Amino acid sequence: MKYSYYPGCSAHASGKEYNASLRAVCQELNIELVEVRDWNCCGATPAATTRPQLSKALAARNLAIAAEAQLDLMTPCSACYKNIRGAALKLQDDAKARAELESLLDHRSLAHIPPVRHPVDILWNDFDLNSLPVKRPLKGVKVASYYGCLISRPKGGFDDPETPRSMDDLMEAVGAEAVDWGYKTKCCGGAVFVPRKQIGLELTGKILLKAHEAAADVIAVGCPFCHLLLDMYQDQALHQVGADFRLPIMYFSQLLGVAFGISDAALELKGNVVSPFPVLERIAT
Repeated sequence: MKYSYYPGCSAHASGKEYNASLRAVCQELNIELVEVRDWNCCGATPAATTRPQLSKALAARNLAIAAEAQLDLMTPCSACYKNIRGAALKLQDDAKARAELESLLDHRSLAHIPPVRHPVDILWNDFDLNSLPVKRPLKGVKVASYYGCLISRPKGGFDDPETPRSMDDLMEAVGAEAVDWGYKTKCCGGAVFVPRKQIGLELTGKILLKAHEAAADVIAVGCPFCHLLLDMYQDQALHQVGADFRLPIMYFSQLLGVAFGISDAALELKGNVVSPFPVLERIAT
């Protein structure tokens, strides 16, 4: 299997554990990732809010370059997935917008727009979950899969927007117990965290509380910003809601990697603020 790969800005900073573990999992599954050459920022929230046309142009440039490979485009960051996929839909449906953006991109062709896909979508739909290379089943580990407000919600997405199952199915395929809980698509507060930090911390704290009440051992995520708030800001978030416990937050790719027998170093497990090792030590080798 072969896909274009747009890592996004966070892959080299706050989300480097995600990038490293996803690449390691893809290698184990014989997935070839062709990184988009000379990619740029997807436009993210600031550009989309202040200059929507700039945001669309930034995403369109990545799409135009990725189209040259004639492959589906994997975008692991959920914000990148939202922005680039949104731009792709706009370009497909609006000929006038496509012509305007082509002129902004020195007339780089936008005639062919590659499918924009989250890695959860690719693993869930393009692979036989019954034949994954599981060497160390996550037996006894209760995982609360957290999709956040973006992964399952773009128009015409790959999973149910309110009650998604894709990440849960991946976790169960490697032996974990998927926890049934009601906060899997609630917003973590990332969109308001900078201007309204206390509101963001309260939203994050409620997610942690609900996962803890559901007896989860770990929360699985597929978004660098969600991971940042739930992991790095966990103490502050729990203080905001009057709670005190420690709950590991792991990228779904890290959990898959553990089940595949990939080394801790390759999965960057030491980069997690809340250590996952007490939970992982219970898994048979």
